[in-house]
Amino acid sequence: MSEDSTESYDRLEFLQPVRCVVTGHRDRFGVEVDMLSPQPGRPAFIDFINLTDEHEHVTPDRFPPIGTVLEALFLAVHPNGEVRLSL
Repeated sequence: MSEDSTESYDRLEFLQPVRCVVTGHRDRFGVEVDMLSPQPGRPAFIDFINLTDEHEHVTPDRFPPIGTVLEALFLAVHPNGEVRLSL
């Protein structure tokens, strides 16, 4: 990842709304997504505990299907560059 792309990614603010599309499931850990806006094509991840605000955690059989468009909130960029989102 270049410094320029890292800088543009850091411009997202905590809890900023984003649109994304589910691109894969990461076993029981959550779903991989690509952002549609505000930074199209940027890969991100939604941890299973952030897929719902219910008391019970979402299990893989209830993960959103691949291709589902979601409205999410930006949480953080981890040191490894992975973007974390929450529903």
